[in-house]
Amino acid sequence: MIVNITKVPMQIKNAIVVHESVFFDMDVIPRRMILQIGSWRREVEVELSSEITKNVIALSNQMHVPFDFPENIPYDVTMTNRVIHVGPVIGLIAFREEREMDLHAIQKFKDYVVNYVNLRGLFYICAADSISFSNQTVKGYVYQPDQKSDQPSFQLSTFPLPDVFINKVRLDEPVVEQLISSHGEKLVNSYVWNYRELEEWLSSYTSISSHLLSMNQLTTLEKLDEMLNMHETVVLKPIHLRSNCMEYKVKKLKNRYQWINQWKVYSYSKNEATVLISKLIPEEPFLIQPLISSINEEGNSYILRAFLQKNRSKHWRCSAIVSDFKGAEEFSLTGQEILRNAFHLNEREVFLKEQEIITLCHSVCQLIEKCYGTYADLCVTMKIDEDLNLWLLDIDPLYEHQMLSETIQDQQTYFNIVTAPLEYAKSLSGFL
Repeated sequence: MIVNITKVPMQIKNAIVVHESVFFDMDVIPRRMILQIGSWRREVEVELSSEITKNVIALSNQMHVPFDFPENIPYDVTMTNRVIHVGPVIGLIAFREEREMDLHAIQKFKDYVVNYVNLRGLFYICAADSISFSNQTVKGYVYQPDQKSDQPSFQLSTFPLPDVFINKVRLDEPVVEQLISSHGEKLVNSYVWNYRELEEWLSSYTSISSHLLSMNQLTTLEKLDEMLNMHETVVLKPIHLRSNCMEYKVKKLKNRYQWINQWKVYSYSKNEATVLISKLIPEEPFLIQPLISSINEEGNSYILRAFLQKNRSKHWRCSAIVSDFKGAEEFSLTGQEILRNAFHLNEREVFLKEQEIITLCHSVCQLIEKCYGTYADLCVTMKIDEDLNLWLLDIDPLYEHQMLSETIQDQQTYFNIVTAPLEYAKSLSGFL
């Protein structure tokens, strides 16, 4: 059943009015029920009326609620025993601090709601510090469907704690503890791992360890030399930050070290490299990994990204595999295109390699969910070397969907990926 919520004048404080047909199939018509909107609950008296519109739940204007009811929001309704559950109410934690949150910043999430006609309910975007656990409310921007406008409309207001939180930022531990306490398994992306702990944990599983690169933590120049004695080129990447601009390729040329980042090549003596490392370590710990061999003489690099998601089915599926090509030019290809054109595989070989990729990703995602919590949208970054070996580089639960608009050419595939997290959240809320 799809309804709208409104308020009507009533003498009774905690009461609702519904159309008499709502309970038509029930043997016993309950007189007192528990109204649930998001995580907020209130026992209410139920009045039946033939005059009220069938798709409306009317709340007494005397009822005190600590949040707003935006107009024109269609809700789904489920009734289990005495509980009338109105929703879904979904909160997206997109910012760490409320001061980062404004209408301009909110617009980058507008593609999440392109399928709102099938989602319905209350969807709002908030910051971690705009959640009030004491008041059981959240300050955020709610999506308001406007049939007269092509552009998504968001409005700032206060809302109940949701049925499901989707987290897209690194949260401080006290906040995570409060969210776990209030929402448990209905907090998506409760824990965000770093490169080091992910590698240490996955390496204990033999089916996955063969796809992991060896790594050491950068502590001294001697540690760097150890890896350079085994590999011609290594990669330094920050343990916590997922940022290409912070990564370096390092080679040892005679008595000097060549450091290469996104923009420039640097050359350091042993003493200079020692000083540089001593400055880097306090700011951000780095890992040392071998550089995977490029597949051709031009040194072109191919990064594969698989997007593993759950939608309303609650089962993992691979929504897309794309590849960033980095050579003289930069552009994106599908996984099949890169396997076919760059690795010169025939159709059967492309199919088998793609299935190997998907199987590996499924295994990793299932393990992560068993050990870390609730997840439904992971970007798995991989690389294939010149011998067609598959290497896991990263698994990111906080990746930004905005990058997909540049890497995925098919618009329908893009929208399917962007809208899947809200479909899953609706299902997790108890609405199919």
